[in-house]
Amino acid sequence: MKTIAICRDTVEADIMRCHLSECGINARVLQKSEVSYLSSYLEAYSTFLVVEDDDYIKACEVLGIEPTRIRCPRCGSDNVIETSNDDTPFYKRWTRYILHPSRVYLSCNDCHNTFHIES
Repeated sequence: MKTIAICRDTVEADIMRCHLSECGINARVLQKSEVSYLSSYLEAYSTFLVVEDDDYIKACEVLGIEPTRIRCPRCGSDNVIETSNDDTPFYKRWTRYILHPSRVYLSCNDCHNTFHIES
């Protein structure tokens, strides 16, 4: 399951879910209490709309969301930036480059999670 949208209330998420179901895409609305990996930093956003992995691209097209946008694996936010190497020690930067030259290290501005993707 992939998070396709994070909403402020269930009404907004339910409207999106109904729109997806009209197009034949099965979506679920989850409350924050059902998503155990989140903590209190997302109090304002408590409702999540999730779809199956296979339906993610089609659901993005239906809702007008750019599917190639990188999202945080923890909170689903697309507010991510590439981490700067300025504060990383030289040996770590060198090791990252030698061992994993295709990795891009990112940080989420909403939940401050750091993660990497393969470029």
